[in-house]
Amino acid sequence: KRLILDRSLQTIVWTLVEPWYWMLYTLQFIPDAIRNIINQREYSTFASPSKFQDAWFASTWSVLGPRFAQGSEKRVTTLLSHARGVVLDVGPGPGHWVHVYANPGVRRGITRIYGIEPNLSQHAALRRRVREAGLEDIYTIIGAGVEELAKLDVGVGRNTVDTVVT
Repeated sequence: KRLILDRSLQTIVWTLVEPWYWMLYTLQFIPDAIRNIINQREYSTFASPSKFQDAWFASTWSVLGPRFAQGSEKRVTTLLSHARGVVLDVGPGPGHWVHVYANPGVRRGITRIYGIEPNLSQHAALRRRVREAGLEDIYTIIGAGVEELAKLDVGVGRNTVDTVVT
């Protein structure tokens, strides 16, 4: 009984601490974000908290994304092999998984992919990965959030999507 209580207490403590841990952990990526902003001469980013947050997230995810993806490709490929028709790829970030769509077992049932990525700082890497995967003919990047799709005329609307991936 005590072991169960100890595990419950550990779960509660970790649930309270984990968000703070990740916030503190990502602070180390701020210098990279600043360096990237300066190197790209996107100085107006410093005047916009949301643009700076996007640049910071892009720097963070460029390091953490591959770590999270490591060892998961087989599972992701299996899941994506069920994708059919028009695919809505929600939040592809810098495209760490885009190459999986090029796998013949995955691509065979897909006619079009819309990558919905609101963080414009991720688009250059995403475009590069789409090109490297040879998916330029079927993969379209949309710089918006899913909640904005209804307002945009981008080919994605009610009853136009067969598969949603996130």
